[in-house]
Amino acid sequence: MLTHFLSLDVEDWFHILDYEAPPEMRNWEALESRVELTTRMVLDLFDRAQVKCTCFVLGWIAEQYPHLIQEIAMRGHEIATHGHRHLLVYENSPKEFELDLLQSVEAIENACGIRPRGFRAPGFSIKNGTLWALDVLAQNGFRYDASLFTAVRGHGGIRLNLRRPAMLRTPGGHLLAEFPTAPHYVLGTLPIPFAGGGYFRFFPVQWIEHCIRRRAKQGCATTVYCHPRDFDPEQPRMPGLPWERHFKCYVGLASMSGKVERLLKTFAFGPIADHLPVLEKEEPMVLAG
Repeated sequence: MLTHFLSLDVEDWFHILDYEAPPEMRNWEALESRVELTTRMVLDLFDRAQVKCTCFVLGWIAEQYPHLIQEIAMRGHEIATHGHRHLLVYENSPKEFELDLLQSVEAIENACGIRPRGFRAPGFSIKNGTLWALDVLAQNGFRYDASLFTAVRGHGGIRLNLRRPAMLRTPGGHLLAEFPTAPHYVLGTLPIPFAGGGYFRFFPVQWIEHCIRRRAKQGCATTVYCHPRDFDPEQPRMPGLPWERHFKCYVGLASMSGKVERLLKTFAFGPIADHLPVLEKEEPMVLAG
């Protein structure tokens, strides 16, 4: 059976994007936090299914709740990084991105003694024009990225025919494994995102199963993602969100646990890093800048 890749972006309910006046970082500590409660709830679900995942941890979370990161590692899950301050890559320079990346690595290492091998950008925000971020990752010893969302979306999204995990030759000539979040293609050409977050909450679970099965028949493992807040109907609502963003953030919260539990019973899942030894033997795909 093909093994798919399960990932959890460990951040709090107020770390949402596409918001005109997000809470400033200096005020985050004053907000009600639910990340410990919700992360443990999700990890308990994974434990019941006897499945391990990759946790992309926000560096700020590692600073504030080091015991939570230690617990994630003790439960046997992979620790990777989600950056430090939840910054969109394309709103930063290469140097700013690198500083934020290294700050997150330091926070995670201080919390649990593990240096991350993998990275996922907030909002999947490595896209055409910011592929330099892949070189920054490789230059700093990262072995893989999981930031490329190969379909149109509000932020991020990249025009790249990459339907499964692959080795990449970056624009700067480095080697880096990529685990993209790829869509399901209707009629072979129309991309429909489905593989996590709000898509999981919105679509019927039967449709998600169909997409994973269809990709598996093509030999393509699916990288799925979720956030602790996706499982939390009781979370505070961010005030002033446009109606469409409010819908995307809060639709289907009560259904998420049941859908994910069913998917974990139906398909084989595991952490991303388990597949690196296989992927690193492949001929790399060359990326243009």
